[in-house]
Amino acid sequence: MKRYFAHWEGLPPEFDWDARFADYLKEAIAAPDRRSFSIATMRLFASLENGHSSFSDRLLDEEPTLPFHARPIEGKWTVTASWIAELSPGDVIVTIDGTPIDLWVAPLRAIVAQSDARAKDRVLLLQGRALWPQRVRLGLASGKIVSVDRAEPQGDRRPTPKPFEVETTVRTDGVVVIRIPSFDEPKFESAAVAAVKAHAGAPLILFDVRGNGGGNTPSDLLTTIMDNPYAGTIVNTPMTIAESDAQASFSVDAAPPRVMIRYGPERIQPTADAITGPMAVLMDGGCGSACEDFVIRFQSGKRGPLLGEASFGSTGQPYFVQSPQWKMWMRISTKREYLPDGRPFEGVGVTPDIAVPQHISDLSAKGDPWLERALAAIRAAPATKQ
Repeated sequence: MKRYFAHWEGLPPEFDWDARFADYLKEAIAAPDRRSFSIATMRLFASLENGHSSFSDRLLDEEPTLPFHARPIEGKWTVTASWIAELSPGDVIVTIDGTPIDLWVAPLRAIVAQSDARAKDRVLLLQGRALWPQRVRLGLASGKIVSVDRAEPQGDRRPTPKPFEVETTVRTDGVVVIRIPSFDEPKFESAAVAAVKAHAGAPLILFDVRGNGGGNTPSDLLTTIMDNPYAGTIVNTPMTIAESDAQASFSVDAAPPRVMIRYGPERIQPTADAITGPMAVLMDGGCGSACEDFVIRFQSGKRGPLLGEASFGSTGQPYFVQSPQWKMWMRISTKREYLPDGRPFEGVGVTPDIAVPQHISDLSAKGDPWLERALAAIRAAPATKQ
């Protein structure tokens, strides 16, 4: 951890890794079972407050999941997807087992590793499910009580999930919306590039990257669309020096490395055949990692406006340590990135040029009101390239 973790500067001055690790060892050694050991380890990693440094136990991950997803929208814990008939997208949860939901989920926050509270709450119920009992009673804002049993069979997901592939929609006004759900495999980027080239003369191309959790930086897509110079991030990563390691080996209380390599931002020139024309991006807090690589460069090159909500705010090239025989692994983020102008990125994300937040009512409405508001915001904006 001390050798590879790149985010010590993001922790409070009073953070003491050695003390936390000593407390963890006592808890881990005394753990009565595997679950207790794994939860203690998750809590240790969560104390680092970094979205790319975490511990996972596959046996816990394979336990029955919750039959719904929920996260804060407009300040209220709102159901975003459901697999049971009694609970619908747009329902607002106010209590769990009679306890106000913010109090009930507080212990979950201690085991979920993310870089800020906003990102943590987005995935809290899913990644903190190791602490969920099998059965709970949800109290809704409507007054309805819904009993949830993780072991019961689940129905079809509502809303119906969109296909996990690039989708291109040509609207009646000629605007082209290219939805890119992921950059995890080359096929997503290739399909996006093909869609852009096929609609190069459109009055506007909008990239919809809501929920795109990343994968690989889409360099080919950027090369295709960036018609101005653009920049990547500034990177800090720990530097390993043999002499420093030798000195540290004499002390069990050695401090984290103080020597860091800082490089960037890389500045890329546009190609002569880059596609021109108005473009924009609609993003949300689910745009993470390589998706953020995309929107950072899109914004730095002033290619068009970013709309929606701030992105997830975490990246970091994790160093993995895997134990296949135990079905466990851990990862440690080895780099801390900053926006091209030096502003913080980790735990902050990329701020949209035009804020277009999601509304609770979007979840029960027909069509995609969020997308419609984004397009209306573009029409209302000054007719100059952002």
